[in-house]
Amino acid sequence: MLYKLDQNKRDYSKAKRVTLVDIGWKELDLQRLMSSHIQDFIYSNDLLTIFNERLRQEEPDILAIDRNGDLYILELKRWSSDRENLLQVKKNYL
Repeated sequence: MLYKLDQNKRDYSKAKRVTLVDIGWKELDLQRLMSSHIQDFIYSNDLLTIFNERLRQEEPDILAIDRNGDLYILELKRWSSDRENLLQVKKNYL
């Protein structure tokens, strides 16, 4: 759950939930944004995007690596996800 904080009132409210469809985006639009600014989405100041999914290939959307060599695998979904999404990543990289 996301909350919007109001510093002046020292209060909070639930943030409005939107989908990519609601704002007219495709999964690829989100992938490009996250890939270009990955350090803002994942708390790490040393994260580097090393791969983006290619069209019509069964690959994760984004691969990133940190300075310790730890690999981050991101599978983005335009709709709600399910267990099959985790299997999609496992099938390719584990």
